[in-house]
Amino acid sequence: MTNLKVLIKTYLLLFWGGIKYGRKLGKRVGAGVLFAVLGLFLVFSMGSSAMGQISAYGAAGLPELALYNSLMLVLLLSILMALMRSGSNNTTSDAEMLLALPLSRQTILLAKSISKYLFESVPIFVFFLPSLVVYFVMLTPGIGFLLRGIILLLLIPLLSVGFSYLLSWLFFKIGGKMRNPQVITTTLSMVFLVGFLVYNFSVSSSMGSAAQSVMDIAAHYYTVKPLVWGVSFILTGNLLQLLLFLSITLLPFIVGILLNARIFGVHQKTWHSTKTQVDYRQHSIYSALIGKELRRYFTSTVYLLNTGFGMVMSILFTVAILIAGKSVLVQLSNMINADYIVPLILILVYSFCAGMCYTAACSISLEGRQLWILKAHPVPVKAVFAAKALTNIIITLPLTFICSVVASLYFELSLKYALAVVLIPSLVCVMSALLGLVINLSFPKLDWDDETRVVKQSMASMLAFLVGVLPMALPFILYFIFLRDTLSFSAISIIAGAFILSLVGLSLLWLKGKGTKIFQAL
Repeated sequence: MTNLKVLIKTYLLLFWGGIKYGRKLGKRVGAGVLFAVLGLFLVFSMGSSAMGQISAYGAAGLPELALYNSLMLVLLLSILMALMRSGSNNTTSDAEMLLALPLSRQTILLAKSISKYLFESVPIFVFFLPSLVVYFVMLTPGIGFLLRGIILLLLIPLLSVGFSYLLSWLFFKIGGKMRNPQVITTTLSMVFLVGFLVYNFSVSSSMGSAAQSVMDIAAHYYTVKPLVWGVSFILTGNLLQLLLFLSITLLPFIVGILLNARIFGVHQKTWHSTKTQVDYRQHSIYSALIGKELRRYFTSTVYLLNTGFGMVMSILFTVAILIAGKSVLVQLSNMINADYIVPLILILVYSFCAGMCYTAACSISLEGRQLWILKAHPVPVKAVFAAKALTNIIITLPLTFICSVVASLYFELSLKYALAVVLIPSLVCVMSALLGLVINLSFPKLDWDDETRVVKQSMASMLAFLVGVLPMALPFILYFIFLRDTLSFSAISIIAGAFILSLVGLSLLWLKGKGTKIFQAL
């Protein structure tokens, strides 16, 4: 086996070992089932969305616009992943160790690039392949269409890897001249994320049954040349379009690798203050720990972008309601002939957004190999737990509370509905923080060399998203499908609230007992 194959296999085994090591078979099976459910849900959602888009656009004679929409999504997603990866705090220990081995620099960089390519390919396939298959089944364009679509899919992750290398090189160069270069990465990533959500919302809201609306969307897509190149190649097999698409995927990949080779293993120059005086300020234990957690959160692009996505969605959803008006949700409520539809949707959306912000589920693992420093301080374990949980609550609860109150007032909900809309998502914020700590203690990952492995690829982060959403969503989904004729909405709201409170209580008991012992043994 060549050195390249050995290195690639090693990276894959490290990822698998991070999931498997120290876990009992029951935990691994349970986590595997949850991941499978999440994967099937995403595939089903993207396939259903593609089916609706093909039908809507097909009525105007332009079903291929569904491919334009899916390709736009994965291209933006690949750039977003590149921004998140470039902002991670990579250490030099991995580079120093690898360069000490009898391996060429080219082999090491190529193995790293291929392993990154494989990881980036998974979300790209999940978000684009269902649309491709649905289009193939509904319109039967031929097997060549499907093969060309897969070729295009294989090229897209190159953009993400290459762009992340380009950004890493840029931030490496300017890092020594700034006090905190992560601020630029974080700001740029958040601006891009907000712009993407606003753009996607505007396109989705403009899609209607009228042909003029579809033509407007088509004209907009046709102005974005990479989308035209990619979809044209899939539909016609034009090699010139493929070469043009290669220029925005393969070219950044090659240039990125060459630039990354120049800084690989090189120690970055850091900014040094010219201040000669030292300021001492005394803080309480809790304020010091919470301040430390908040500083880490807002200066880490990977951490902020992955866990802050839900809060951004919550704000944009509220703004969209205020701009677009009540008509859509009110019409849906009248169509089903149920006055609880609007509060039900608001509860699900705001709780879902709150559950997506799982900072506590990463907070212990992010201590990494420096955890011993925290444990060496005369700080009680309950203070550490409280600081990490309160940080999660501080980030989610105020925004969730304000957004839900604004939506309740805007829709002029009755008191019982307004209380449910405000209180249940607020309880989810507390539950998500405490359950996140429980999950992180159950699945710690302290031997990381890249924050991405903790925030995006760890067992704890994946489970935290599911556990943060399902306990709230399950009672209401069951109510809407089976129990709406036998139970009132107020009753199911009380049941859901009591269920969430019970999980909060159980989490506190677990953290006080077994959780404390696990933390002390880490």
